[in-house]
Amino acid sequence: MIATITMPFSESKSGAFWDWKEDDAQVELWVPIPPDTIKKDVVCVISADHLVVKHTKLGKTLLHCEPLSGPVNAEESTWYLQGEVLCIVLAKQWRGETKSDQYWGALLVPKGGTFTCYMAAHDVKSHRIAREKREKLEEEERLARFKASRQREKQQREAEAAKKEAEAAKAERRRRLHGRQESGTCDEAEALDDEDGSTSRQQTKRSSGVDSWFTLPVAVALGAAFLVLVEIFVQFRKAFVAL
Repeated sequence: MIATITMPFSESKSGAFWDWKEDDAQVELWVPIPPDTIKKDVVCVISADHLVVKHTKLGKTLLHCEPLSGPVNAEESTWYLQGEVLCIVLAKQWRGETKSDQYWGALLVPKGGTFTCYMAAHDVKSHRIAREKREKLEEEERLARFKASRQREKQQREAEAAKKEAEAAKAERRRRLHGRQESGTCDEAEALDDEDGSTSRQQTKRSSGVDSWFTLPVAVALGAAFLVLVEIFVQFRKAFVAL
């Protein structure tokens, strides 16, 4: 008697096929196929009581099960290729009155029936284990690429946000500068500094500060001081000549 399956892949019971899972409605089989097999190379015949899979290009039978351990609804059953595996889905005609009637995917055929597979059960199992490892590695690589892509997108968003923030700050400076120019509290050097952004405000102030001290009052004072010095020189010369 076959025990109840509680896991997608049950290795706790022996059977003709190792790579399968089932519930009370259907049985799913994964049959490893020869390399470079395409769909037109495979002929899969599913009937109520038997299953035959042939490889037309190689001229060999991959799987032959007759009679099946339980009746199958051929119209609702299907098969397809998934990479290097042929997946066969057998829809059960009835659920059965006992667990043994409901779950028969491990043996596929009853005692005395015909079961042939071009791969031994342990080879099918080894193929499945290798496939699962490979799929796990591919999934890890996919997740790594996904995380790297998300990280690049995050960095790009941060760079765009920083650029927009800088542009907003520059626009705000120009707005304030415009207001100061209208009120007459902004000099030309500050306006040029904010407009082209190539020279800092402090450098502009230092460069403009060299000439800013020479104003009109300073010029008048320097002229008066010069005249005083000339007058002192003239008087000193006259006194020297008189002696």
